[in-house]
Amino acid sequence: MQILTHGESTGGSVMELVDMSDSKSLAFGRAGSSPATATNKNPILSGFFVPVFRLLLTTSRFDALHRTVFAFTITSCLNGTIFVNIFILDKDIERCAQYHCDQHVVKMILESVQILCTALNKKGFETPYKSTHIKHPSVLWVEESYDNFQWLTQLTQALNAEYRYRYRKDADHKSMPVLAQIQQFKYSSIGLTEFAQAMPDQYKVPNDAVQAYRNFYLGDKMKFARWTRREIPHWVQESGSL
Repeated sequence: MQILTHGESTGGSVMELVDMSDSKSLAFGRAGSSPATATNKNPILSGFFVPVFRLLLTTSRFDALHRTVFAFTITSCLNGTIFVNIFILDKDIERCAQYHCDQHVVKMILESVQILCTALNKKGFETPYKSTHIKHPSVLWVEESYDNFQWLTQLTQALNAEYRYRYRKDADHKSMPVLAQIQQFKYSSIGLTEFAQAMPDQYKVPNDAVQAYRNFYLGDKMKFARWTRREIPHWVQESGSL
C-alpha cells in the first residue's frame, strides 16, 4: 500500500509516497471500487500505525505545511474514503498546476501517473503500476483519446515543477521516472475531449469543467487548502471562502 511519509533515512526533510507493499492500492483503493471513492479499512493500519503517525506528527522534523499534508492524507486513508480525481482548475496547464493547493500538489502526481498507467493497462500495455479504479471517469477520459493522455502527462509534469518549487526540492517526485517510462506507449487520438467531472452533482457545470472544479474546491476543499509560496488563486479570494 502507499503511505504518505516524511523524511528519509538520511534525515532530510522530504515528503514522499512510499510503497510499503506490492499492492500500490491505498492512494486509490482497490481496483473495481466505486468510480468516485474507494473504501480501504485496514485494522492493522488503524491499530498499529495510527499511534505511530500521531507520534510522527509531533516531531520537530515536520514543519506546519508538511503536518497539514501528512495529516490530511492519513486521515483520509483511515476514514476509508480516498478521493481520486483530475482537478481541472484552468485550461492553461501551468496555471492549473499553480492553482492546486499544497496537499494536492503532492498527492496528485502519484494519482495522475496511476490513472495514466491504468488507462494503458486496460489497452493491453504493461506498465509499472497496477490498475486501479478501472471505471473511474478520469480513467475513462484518458482512455478516450491519446490527446487526453498527453494533457494529463503535461499536467503531471507541471505539478512536479510546482512540487519542487513549493517544497524547495532539488529532485523530482518519485513517480516521475514511471511517467517518463510510459511515454513509449501510443494509442488512437481523436483530439482533446470534454473533461470528465468527477464530483457531487451540486458542483457540476455542463460543458465547463473549469468552473465545476473551482466550485468543488470552494465547496469542499477550503477547510484544508493552503498555497505555500504562491498567491491564493484569484477565484478563491473573490469567492470570500477563506
